[in-house]
Amino acid sequence: MPLLTGPLFCASSQTAWRLFGCLMATFMVGSKVSLGETPVKPDASATTSAVTPEFRSPETAASSPVPAATGVFAFDPARHMRVSEVKPGMKGFGLTVFRGTKIEKFDVEVVSVVPKQFGPDLDVVLIMCKDDYVKHTGPVQGMSGSPIFLYDDSGKARMIGAFAYGWSLQKDPLAGVQPIEYMLELSARPAVARDDSAVHQQHSNSTAGEHSAARLDVARADAIVQLLSEQDRINWQATLARVIGSNRTGMAMQSLPAGLRPMSLPLSVGGVPPHVASAISPLLESSGFQPFFAGAGGVAPENPPIEPGSALVVPMMSGDLDLSAFGTATEVIGDRVVGFGHPSFSDGYTALPMSSGFVHTIVANLNASFKVGSSAPIRGVIDLDTTVGVGGSIGKDISLIPIRVQIDSDVPGRSRVFNYRAVKHDQFTPMLAAMAIQSSISQMENLPAQATLTASSKLLFAGGRELTSRVTATTAEGAAAPIGPVILNNVLPVVTALRNPFEKTELESVDIQIKVEHGIRETMLMTARPAKPTYKAGETASIVVMTQDYRGARSESRVEFALPDHLVEGSYTITLSNADSFVSSESQVNPGRFEATNLDELFSVFSFASQHDPTHLYIRLNEQNISGARIEGTDMPKLPASRLGRLAATGRPGVTPITTSHTKSIPMNAVLQGEVSFELQIKSD
Repeated sequence: MPLLTGPLFCASSQTAWRLFGCLMATFMVGSKVSLGETPVKPDASATTSAVTPEFRSPETAASSPVPAATGVFAFDPARHMRVSEVKPGMKGFGLTVFRGTKIEKFDVEVVSVVPKQFGPDLDVVLIMCKDDYVKHTGPVQGMSGSPIFLYDDSGKARMIGAFAYGWSLQKDPLAGVQPIEYMLELSARPAVARDDSAVHQQHSNSTAGEHSAARLDVARADAIVQLLSEQDRINWQATLARVIGSNRTGMAMQSLPAGLRPMSLPLSVGGVPPHVASAISPLLESSGFQPFFAGAGGVAPENPPIEPGSALVVPMMSGDLDLSAFGTATEVIGDRVVGFGHPSFSDGYTALPMSSGFVHTIVANLNASFKVGSSAPIRGVIDLDTTVGVGGSIGKDISLIPIRVQIDSDVPGRSRVFNYRAVKHDQFTPMLAAMAIQSSISQMENLPAQATLTASSKLLFAGGRELTSRVTATTAEGAAAPIGPVILNNVLPVVTALRNPFEKTELESVDIQIKVEHGIRETMLMTARPAKPTYKAGETASIVVMTQDYRGARSESRVEFALPDHLVEGSYTITLSNADSFVSSESQVNPGRFEATNLDELFSVFSFASQHDPTHLYIRLNEQNISGARIEGTDMPKLPASRLGRLAATGRPGVTPITTSHTKSIPMNAVLQGEVSFELQIKSD
């Protein structure tokens, strides 16, 4: 069993939420998410092409019967064409939706067949679009998956594949076609639930195999500590873009090397103010999306069936913010759908909602034209995501994550509750949660120039595991400064939990209450000293504390700290600090508290870090000697000195020392910054 250990905080750590960044970096394993217990029923109000006996298209060639689902390779030579039959100069047409839900055709002509374009057995058919409208727009993002038919020697049009590839900034409407003979392998696979435990264990084993059996990559944890600087906290969107997207390959055309490449999936985003759009764009782009904030999104005005040439949509989030990735369905065989003609996120086995959609318009753009659309009600699940396209099942249930964000303002009439439903996915779930929080706060218009935000959160995970936290931040460092801590405090634990190396888990719900107050409640620790030179063991020490508020006004107060009655004569260091510095010190004094050998222990680490209040003053007194050890996850606080010596000499892995410390927290009614220490003299009678 892997052991999480190492310096999760370093001396320069400034914020408690860095712990989650460190843990997350250690757990970069990319576990996948299965369906949950509260399924979304697919819409059955309209007849889908899965039960339509004939393929309905603008061409008589498309009147060949749709093959029934057989569970075997579904290539039908009467309907489908192989690459070996293709010759330059062959003419044909494609099917797609340019506006509304009407499937229209566009003329094409074969330019050539490029062998081994994306692998030893993956050829690409190059076509030139002859339709005047497509000549004007060029290849359109959102056309990925549009079925392409070619006329054979007998004059019959048969499907050769899917419109899938293009070049960035190209002048001619040249495109690459993914052969249907490759894509139909997706329809032949049974639409069964994934063995998520096996997938998760595979990732865990590969991660743990990079290191010793008992230790994960501490160096990467240190890198995240350095990554999450104060500036990274303010620029939270760039931080999460690096963290969440660091182990995935984006599909945006402009981010890939020059040459033939998969078309991007345009992401229609609705319900997002312009300033929120600029904040979340880095997150979306790092995940392979090309976001278009064109005021679309929401529920489509029509609910068409999924059929060859129709919109094939992945609704990522719905509710008070809508995000839908747009492509096109290539073929429907029984209840199986194949589309896109290239990977969406290269997940292999996956579980994403699937729907048809409505195209409002196509925006012709010099860089890349794109479809603007809205998703229809969910009809099924995309369960395969491979090099040659995606495959899904019509009628299959899927669960979504409810996210509730309540904003309470001290200004009358400014409070509001926002509700969202997000996909379950190891990468997208944290990203969407961050977007929901950011959008909710920003919907309240600009934060006051002087404000304090307090966020109380409850994250529910599978198996009844729960993580609660409370974070308070102010605008002392700028108007956007408090948003970063609120988001990171909630999102980084989700990233860590979903990618943990122990066992698969799922996020089931998110509930966040954010209180916005006018005024900056923040103070800095300046000095601390004992009220008298010496104390006896067992006495209550009086400590004089000097603080300074954000305006520069200083004040002095006294706090009390009970001294243990067994302290021997000598000098002891007493440290007063904020919550962040306290947790950082705890990781150095008792590193075993931050070790985890299973998922329950990982959540215990979460709970320990999140229970510390940023508005509290923390006092610590460390005893002078090491009093015990933590051995492979078990605390042994009172080991004999001889035993401790032998353990230290052996260098046994999984053994960390325990130093006895005595602590106290005192509410300060303000966000506390800083750390101060002094020496306290203990005298005997």
